[in-house]
Amino acid sequence: MIHLPHRFATAVALALVTCSLTFAAVLPIKLRCESAENPLGIDQVKPCLGWMLQSRDAGARQTAYQIEVADTWDSGKVASDLSVAIPYGGPALESGKTYQWRVRVWDGAGEASPWSEVARWTMGKLRPGDWSARWIGAPDDPAPWLRGEFDLTDQPASATVTVHSHAYYELYVNGVKAGDDVLTPAVADAKAQTFTVTYDVARLLKPGANCLGLWMSKGWAERIAVRVQLDAVVDGRKVTFGTGPDWKTRPSGYRHIGRWNWGDFGGERVDASVHLPDWAKPGLDTGGWTAAAEAPAPQGAPINLVGPLNRIGERIPAKKITALADGRYEIDFGTNLTGWLHLKFPPLKAGQVVRMHFADHLFPDGVHTSPIGDIAIHAASCISFDRAGGGHNLYQTYQQTSEFVAAGLGNEEFQHKFNYSGFRYVVVEGLDTAPRLDDATSLLVESALSDAGSFECSDPLLNRIHQANKWTMRALNLGAYYVDCPHRERMGYGDGQVALQGMMMNFDSSLFYAKWTR
Repeated sequence: MIHLPHRFATAVALALVTCSLTFAAVLPIKLRCESAENPLGIDQVKPCLGWMLQSRDAGARQTAYQIEVADTWDSGKVASDLSVAIPYGGPALESGKTYQWRVRVWDGAGEASPWSEVARWTMGKLRPGDWSARWIGAPDDPAPWLRGEFDLTDQPASATVTVHSHAYYELYVNGVKAGDDVLTPAVADAKAQTFTVTYDVARLLKPGANCLGLWMSKGWAERIAVRVQLDAVVDGRKVTFGTGPDWKTRPSGYRHIGRWNWGDFGGERVDASVHLPDWAKPGLDTGGWTAAAEAPAPQGAPINLVGPLNRIGERIPAKKITALADGRYEIDFGTNLTGWLHLKFPPLKAGQVVRMHFADHLFPDGVHTSPIGDIAIHAASCISFDRAGGGHNLYQTYQQTSEFVAAGLGNEEFQHKFNYSGFRYVVVEGLDTAPRLDDATSLLVESALSDAGSFECSDPLLNRIHQANKWTMRALNLGAYYVDCPHRERMGYGDGQVALQGMMMNFDSSLFYAKWTR
């Protein structure tokens, strides 16, 4: 826990009491540093601060502001109506240090508001010398586990882990996934830039033996290379632990299917017999593991990624399951989406293979015509399955297929991890019995953007058009860049500006477009 200086804490308490008694014409709320709420890992030497204004009065305005950063900087009263992109103006900031700040404003009548609630930001690694971790990888392994153990004398007062990787990863601390982000980091050209992401992990650590684990996959990267560093304060001392030659690696049983190219982004193959439930917990016998290899750093310079990260935005239950011929089953989720499938299987035998084909469009009876003429279909983009009662369905899949190899342990399930699909339908083959309707869930994966606007009118059709447009934007923004289709291209040639007005009117997309333009 970070304690406020006594003078600062007392002033905040008095401000809250004052705020409960009176309501200023203008009140600063929703404080942001670099457009993010209480961000970690800031790498700007003069980060920009901002806030929103709240008022009950029509036409209320700000005429001045004052920013205080505890024990560091006081801007004094500044005559200005600015409330965004105000650069920090105090002494040089320290790597890894947390700064607490607040703001008050003056209204059009010259009355000062109460102080805002206290916000904070934590600096990242400002200099190359702040890194002691080394770059490691796992040659010829498409989705390795990497792990390292260390000891702590006591529960840390504070602790962050910074991950620098161009390949997809999930960070685990003592067997628990850190953060709710998925498919991290965001998409970038590693020749130009790479991303660091910082996690607060203090609550996941404990006195004694601890373990950091990485579950990785190439994704957009040419090879797997990563450096990870823990920076903690324990018993008043700084403790650092990072990747190096003492880390161990082992295949995870995951691998990518497909060429990761136009029309063939494929899916994932999961061999459940390889999985170790405790792979990221301390004390594991790593006798069968190998030493992690030294890896070259990517070319692109590191940039701290405060957001937007990817998240699971919606969970959509299956609407209908239809039996097809030859023991196949069609799962219909009722809407197109970009993201993952979570499917609980009926009992499977060891080595039994289940295949899942993902499709965004269905042409019943193989018909592929439209009111304006025939629809051109690439042979490689579609797959045909016979219906149970005769005829056949033509599914537009663009080779989006995933596989699950059972361990035969019962209660087995599949969920995407390092790939995704654009789909409404999933055709499942290889099961002995039909899946249950409530065992199938689709998960929308999107950039983590909050709502910034809404629209509603008396016409249901216009409301439906708006909702369809908004859902489409959510389904096309994964990876903090915008694409025109998530199954066959995913390239984002320039689609970001096409949707710019809709994105900015509906979502708080400032971090999204800052990343996209960069």
